[in-house]
Amino acid sequence: MKRLKYVILLILITGIVSINSPTKSQASDIMVGAFYYPWYDNYRHWQEGYKGNPILGEYSSRDQAVISRHIDWAYKYGIDLFLMSWWGPNSYEDVTIKDYFMKSKDISNIKFAILYETLGRLKTDEKGRISFDNPYNKLILVEDFRYISKTYFNHEQYLKIDNKPVVCIYLSRIFDGDYKGAIKELREEIRKEGYELYLIGDQVYWQSPYKESEKDLMKQFDAVTAYNMHTSVPDIDVNFVEKVSSKYKQWYEVASSLGVDFIPNV
Repeated sequence: MKRLKYVILLILITGIVSINSPTKSQASDIMVGAFYYPWYDNYRHWQEGYKGNPILGEYSSRDQAVISRHIDWAYKYGIDLFLMSWWGPNSYEDVTIKDYFMKSKDISNIKFAILYETLGRLKTDEKGRISFDNPYNKLILVEDFRYISKTYFNHEQYLKIDNKPVVCIYLSRIFDGDYKGAIKELREEIRKEGYELYLIGDQVYWQSPYKESEKDLMKQFDAVTAYNMHTSVPDIDVNFVEKVSSKYKQWYEVASSLGVDFIPNV
């Protein structure tokens, strides 16, 4: 059984950085995943600026040659999985994934799963939290996942753990209100579609995992991870790796005690 606690996630916007030499994983029981953004095209995101020179230029995410190149880079350099940023049914990203990425001639060389973009789909309250006391959020969450299940889960390259399709939920750490009821309903509704979910919560950050509120939220997921540990505070770059390592140990300890997998981000 290949557990997702052996996944390492990378922050990666494909094509922005240069890869100099092969670094393929030496350990076959470790899966390496990268966040992938299928949102680029003329006047889509490129105008926001970037550092360096994109190897493929200001490409379209729907260009089959670009998709093949990205998959080839991943295959050669030890990335096994793309977590695809998803912004709703029939969004630019959704169409790119289902009508272009999934139809790539090289799709058999990469696994993929959905990164559910909560801030693009659910409403935040005056405190910046996503409250599931708001009926709208419960409704959209279930409807979105029902669409995802019908559109993606039956693809042979969609990542499954113990036969459970994987979805990573961005910024789940700001969930509030009746999130227990919402996630319970979500699992039940997707079960009707024939699937048991493997949910990864983006909960790991600088807050203490020992708080009961953090534990309660963590227990709703099969695994927890961090999207990005960087934060804008003084001296964050001083001994950053050591700070992150120390915090990861805390989260791993608590997650393990709850029977929840911990996925490090590097």
